[in-house]
Amino acid sequence: MARLVPRGAWGGVLICLWAALGPQTACVGQALGPLPRARLYAVHPAGGAVGTSFDVEITAGEDLEGVTALVFSHEQITASAKISEPKPTWPVAQRSEKRFKVHIGPDVPTGVYEVRALGNHGLSNARAFVVGASGERLEASSNQSYAEAQELPLGAVMNGVVQKGKFDYFQFKASSGQRLLIECMAQRIDSALNATLTLFDGSGREITHDRDTKGLDPLLDLTVPEDGTYVIRVHDFLYGGGTTSVSEAQY
Repeated sequence: MARLVPRGAWGGVLICLWAALGPQTACVGQALGPLPRARLYAVHPAGGAVGTSFDVEITAGEDLEGVTALVFSHEQITASAKISEPKPTWPVAQRSEKRFKVHIGPDVPTGVYEVRALGNHGLSNARAFVVGASGERLEASSNQSYAEAQELPLGAVMNGVVQKGKFDYFQFKASSGQRLLIECMAQRIDSALNATLTLFDGSGREITHDRDTKGLDPLLDLTVPEDGTYVIRVHDFLYGGGTTSVSEAQY
């Protein structure tokens, strides 16, 4: 007789034939390859402030066809798929599989939560999603030189992505005697970024730098030497980067 035995997640089939009067068994196996498994690698931005609504995009993953929802570990963090506007070439509105409008309820405690993608191949693995209390901003694409440093006020959070081999620059004003804590959350929110922070004064002179203070994440703790404009540079220690190198920098 013949029996088909499923081979688990690898999707193979094992065909076994038994002789009617003997214990001998002949088996023929055929590997059909791995079954699709939804894997979420990164979303951007990787978080937001309590009580706000904002766009979030899936920027990296595998086997995420037909994604219909982002699922969060707190019931008051919700998401709805963005709907495209009809166009002359395609007059039917379409639901996006990568872009969502996320809302964080006013009663959600600050902290790190989980986000997963739900699609044709089931529910993905979890990635970190940060809920904070400070005003949050998105990184500009033109801030990759000291001269074009993006303005960022004290007390704000910047959501960004470090591109491979690139540097990101941010500037802020501070007063003499102020104590500043400047940190970059990357490893702590599942990012591939091994971040380095460097602080410059208004003339471009390096004041201090740091990495690997909180795991692989940097933290600067300093007293401002004089009134003026200061510039922060963020980059990957090994000059890597890309869509999975998301970060949240807080000042």
